[in-house]
Amino acid sequence: MAMPRARGLFRQAVTQSGAAAQTLTADAALRVGSMLAESLGVAPTRETFSEVPVERLVRAASAIAGEVQTAPDPATWGSLAFAPVVDGDILPEHPLGALRTGAGGGVRLLAGSNRDDARIGLVPTGMIELVDEPALTAVAGACGAPDGTIERYRAARPGASNGDLLAAVLTGCLIRVPAIRVTEARLEADEAGTWMYRFDHESPSFAGRLGAAHGVEIPYVFDLIGDESSHALIGDAPPQVVADTAHGAWVRFVADGDPGWPRYNTADLSTALIDEGITVADDPDGAEREVWASRR
Repeated sequence: MAMPRARGLFRQAVTQSGAAAQTLTADAALRVGSMLAESLGVAPTRETFSEVPVERLVRAASAIAGEVQTAPDPATWGSLAFAPVVDGDILPEHPLGALRTGAGGGVRLLAGSNRDDARIGLVPTGMIELVDEPALTAVAGACGAPDGTIERYRAARPGASNGDLLAAVLTGCLIRVPAIRVTEARLEADEAGTWMYRFDHESPSFAGRLGAAHGVEIPYVFDLIGDESSHALIGDAPPQVVADTAHGAWVRFVADGDPGWPRYNTADLSTALIDEGITVADDPDGAEREVWASRR
């Protein structure tokens, strides 16, 4: 939507747990590329990367991505190791700035995230059980969380462990709030064709600890819950009613340009909470959203 060369190529877009707020500078991208090359034992060039077997490349890239996501360093590269690069050509400017000035005009957008996105990096690895108070404080600080953030999250989650709080803070910092910034940017450009969702259906995987983690919505959105390859993520008996609800909303948006709930606006902040049915909430978890008001 922010790329001039893509103008006119599509009329609707869906961003699932993604956000235009997350980009890399050219310098940061070069650092990540050099790290990847070093871990593979090759020179940091397009030609040498193309010669590395895909499986080996994916393993190395995933290791770097995991390191960055569990210990984000905004001073080095932000919260992601791999992201679009503002190169002045293909992507001439930061996407949020472009959206604020009308890029993507006329393209309808369905944007949102999963309620527990960041648990995907903490629960399967067991790291969620190892988080102590200093680690929680350090990561929240690296995300740019203002004073009092952890206390506000803890007040909303009585009895939550440090790991649970870290997952919630990371979800807000890295995914939920950046997605909201995209909708806000479009509203600044008087682009009204924007809808917001949050996927809330909890996976039973990992003894129910995974929650509505990153990626859990995908088999439901595409109505592919019968594919056994997804069952490690969503459980062996995923409910068809959730697939009917999510898939139905996405199909309505693709076909008609409207998923079936009110558009997002600054007055109501209407958001569809997707589970077995759809519940529309105005500014869900607003107190936590406000924590990040200064983070643009």
